[in-house]
Amino acid sequence: MKRLVTMFFLASTLLFSKDYYIGDKISLKINKQIDEKQIENAFKNFKILKKIKDKNGDTIITFTSLTPGENILQIGDKEILIPIKSSIGEKDIKIYNKLADKKNRYDYNFFSEKNIIILTSCIFSLLLGIFFWYEDRKKNAYLNFKISMKKVNSENWREDISYYLRRYIDKTFNSNFLGGDYIENGLIDKKDIEFLKELDKLKFMPNSLEKYEEVKEKAFKFARKIEGGKKNVCI
Repeated sequence: MKRLVTMFFLASTLLFSKDYYIGDKISLKINKQIDEKQIENAFKNFKILKKIKDKNGDTIITFTSLTPGENILQIGDKEILIPIKSSIGEKDIKIYNKLADKKNRYDYNFFSEKNIIILTSCIFSLLLGIFFWYEDRKKNAYLNFKISMKKVNSENWREDISYYLRRYIDKTFNSNFLGGDYIENGLIDKKDIEFLKELDKLKFMPNSLEKYEEVKEKAFKFARKIEGGKKNVCI
């Protein structure tokens, strides 16, 4: 919900009476006497969504904040305090808590697949059989990821993209990303981990400005990078 507030200079500080949540749109009307440079400096810590002039020459700015807590908007010697709340509660701090245990992560019949691989490779030596099983497992992880991503839609994407991508990573590296253990390696860098953390946050930001198709493509790009580089990296 948007609220339009007109900037007055009768008092040094104005406090918003309503709490906003991360990603909510806020509109503010600023007197035409305030120049563009002051406005630009005032909103440098916010994300401006729209800026227009009304018939009186005043500036109407629609903006949002992704920082929880008391956000201070200062124009000249005047301040506006904007309380921004997060919808994440204490029980939500650890994402997918039940999935911290690896035995709860797989939704397909893992042991049947493993047995088939062992039976079909029994004519080879033990070491050769293990090698083919390991290579086949990594290949199937990416195929399973692509199939799962076809189930993602505009209603469930905030949860499912994060889940399928982290499940794919865990199957590929035998890691515990689904349990929240984000660790860099030769194919996953700090930027990639930041992207995964942003996906986690989107679950609790129903009013976020992120677009479903863009986030989905970023997830595929991430997975393709791993698939393209894992042959050259010891995993």
